[in-house]
Amino acid sequence: MIIVNEQVNYTIPIIISASLIVITSILVQNFKLSNIWTLLTQILAALVVILIGRVEISFINHIELGYLTIPFTLLFIVCFTNTTNIEKSPDGLLTSLSIITLLTLSIIAFLQGDSFAATTGLLLIVSTLGFLLHSSISSKVDIGKTGTILLGFMIAILSLFLVKTSILAIYVPLFTLAVPIALYYYFIQYKFTNKQSTIICCTVAILLCIPVFLFSNLALWCFIIGLTMIIVISQFSHKYRFI
Repeated sequence: MIIVNEQVNYTIPIIISASLIVITSILVQNFKLSNIWTLLTQILAALVVILIGRVEISFINHIELGYLTIPFTLLFIVCFTNTTNIEKSPDGLLTSLSIITLLTLSIIAFLQGDSFAATTGLLLIVSTLGFLLHSSISSKVDIGKTGTILLGFMIAILSLFLVKTSILAIYVPLFTLAVPIALYYYFIQYKFTNKQSTIICCTVAILLCIPVFLFSNLALWCFIIGLTMIIVISQFSHKYRFI
């Protein structure tokens, strides 16, 4: 599924990439720069992980990607990084969903024996919770867009490590981040308060984590395909269209 060079120290490329994202995001917000700089930095950060960290998706279900390996891995990282790159959302929504996703990925990594991914995920959870605790005491401090983008990037990287065992690791960030956020924007935000919206979205995320531990890969694939078909079919009706 994924090539991982065991001799590579993943810590250095990840720190370099994370630093690039944080610094650029701060500069973009402070100097009102174009968002294209954020995207270019995300691409550069992803390339650092791919080329220096030697982490890349080279096979999908025994299908070799060949020359598409780096472009596909790059697209994977950038797409999942921007899942949490949202202009407006209730306070704590993206952070709460990210913590749920990180916890799920950490548990999966622990069960798979991937100590690096499990430890990294737990460290991110602890640091994020500490930041939330500090922000609750001081209203002047907020995790902001910089923090949520960084969380999205780290979730993408951790997902890459787990894809080496099962391609269905993609299920976790896709359904615990994208689905609750989509529900919020298209159905929830106009009917509930921010606090209620956050509770509903987090509950949905937690419920979508459960199938990973209860069902087989085949059952998960059927669920993903079935849900995708429902979403596609729903777009033919003006009443349920949201794309």
